[in-house]
Amino acid sequence: MKNGENFTSSDAKKYLNFLKDKVPLSIEPVIISPQYVYIEPTIVVKYDLRNTNKTQADIKNLVLESITSYKNNNIGKFKTPFLYSKFVANIDDSHESIISNQTTIRLITEIYPRQNISYSDTIYLDNEITGDIYSSVFMFDNKVAYLLSNENNQLDIVSSTDSTKTYLKRNVGSINKSIGQIILRDFKTDETSPLIRIFCETKEFDINSPVGKILQIQDSDIKIRVLSE
Repeated sequence: MKNGENFTSSDAKKYLNFLKDKVPLSIEPVIISPQYVYIEPTIVVKYDLRNTNKTQADIKNLVLESITSYKNNNIGKFKTPFLYSKFVANIDDSHESIISNQTTIRLITEIYPRQNISYSDTIYLDNEITGDIYSSVFMFDNKVAYLLSNENNQLDIVSSTDSTKTYLKRNVGSINKSIGQIILRDFKTDETSPLIRIFCETKEFDINSPVGKILQIQDSDIKIRVLSE
């Protein structure tokens, strides 16, 4: 277990039992699992074949190692920002043959609504966001659907087939992009406790750690393409 990830109820019970003997009787220790906001980097790396005998797969693995080093040493704690220039510099330094990298970043927050139960929440990202906000897919009214922002900064439930977009329910939430706030109202799904991920882009490259939350990069969210020159 690292930085609170995969913190189970049995872990919490173990630490509570440990703390009870260390604090005054008038104080009751409480453990609250941290909330995470995830960073999804999409990276295109260019490297010079003339300067190395390493393959594209080798370079990709070296870049992954650099990203792991960055996230272990620079984020994953409260009040710790993601610094874009430092992140991309780490990628360039992965190997001497790397010429450049083009890296884009998205923020991901996760919600866990329950089946057919009204779900409301206010999500504070504490960073100015821009562009479309959308979610991973879920079942709604027996259709595969997703959340999508509209021109009025509201969230709709949408279903898409080929190039056709169907609005299944309008205005299930709103967005304040300037402060990075997403509000969900009376939102329901047909699925049992689905994990829904909400994606957005920040206006600035550097990302502040939201109050009371931790920035983290999951290996499954890292996208790397390696090009040789």
